[in-house]
Amino acid sequence: MRKMCYYLFLLLGACALLALAGCEGPTGPKGDPGVSGVAGCMECHAENTGIIAIGEQWASSLHATGETVNRNTPPCSGCHTNEGFIANLATPGSPGTIANPSHIHCFTCHAPHTNGDFRLRTSAPVDLMMGGVVDIGHGNLCANCHQARTPSPLIATPPDSTKITSTRWGPHHSGQTNILAGTGGYEFAGFNYPDSPHATVVTNGCPSCHMATPVGVAAGGHSMNLAYESEGSERQLTTGCNVQDCHFGAVTSFDYRGYQTEIEGLLVELHDALVAQGILNASTDLAVAGKYPEAQIGSLYNYLLVEADRSEGVHNTQYTRALLESSLQKLGVAPIAFSPSYHTSTFKRIMCSQRVGF
Repeated sequence: MRKMCYYLFLLLGACALLALAGCEGPTGPKGDPGVSGVAGCMECHAENTGIIAIGEQWASSLHATGETVNRNTPPCSGCHTNEGFIANLATPGSPGTIANPSHIHCFTCHAPHTNGDFRLRTSAPVDLMMGGVVDIGHGNLCANCHQARTPSPLIATPPDSTKITSTRWGPHHSGQTNILAGTGGYEFAGFNYPDSPHATVVTNGCPSCHMATPVGVAAGGHSMNLAYESEGSERQLTTGCNVQDCHFGAVTSFDYRGYQTEIEGLLVELHDALVAQGILNASTDLAVAGKYPEAQIGSLYNYLLVEADRSEGVHNTQYTRALLESSLQKLGVAPIAFSPSYHTSTFKRIMCSQRVGF
């Protein structure tokens, strides 16, 4: 009897293994019935060094590290945690409190067990919190989080003043999509706010440069880093800039034609003006609670937006320059004069000769 039970157990175990071996893989993207056996699984789980390299690139990214994942309550959880991001896509505005949060990782951006492949979880156009819609291809996935939030309270319409009680007032820390799209800054009446070509000609937005051909695991690819250390020196990944339809190999530094130097100079000048007028704390770089007229509060908003963008004008040089210069003029400060190479006429001539500039 004991021997019979033993063989029965082995038989049941063999049946279980056969059942597992014959399980269906995920339904493919074209609606085919899936792949029987382990073949469907091995499309992703094979000994694929490309997948391993992607994982190591991601491990060196800011998405994979840091303490922001601890912000697991709404609304922060919708962008700072994998689970919250997925929940927020399903039900916008309802990311929920995440009991066991995880960092942004593969399944945040991809859903292979649902889609049957590694297409993006979403590439739909994005309604920005500050108003307007952006459609930057694959970059739409990034735009769900990398956008400015609506400040509370809103900037009051003149002649009213805006009273802020929180030093954290402003657009938050991720307004890159707004700058790239040329929207979301505080635009004073009577000023022109043009866009650089990056706003329209970069087909897939963020990934076009941030995910360019990787340098090991340090930059590009799924690291999304654009600056990296090599042999004791900081280097910049300009591969995405130099493709045939863009700068044709002309960009060797992000300070192309001195544009970053110009924007940084204007940003420092605006910082000092805001500190001098008592609306910005020089040591914390945060707002000072108080009641302010449009010129001051609008200029503070533009400073915080451009500072948090962190590209120093690369994302949209003309729009960034216009935000800073108009803010300085509203504060009664003359913007720093730069070389004639930055004049609009020269910029247009550069554009015509090279097709695309910053």
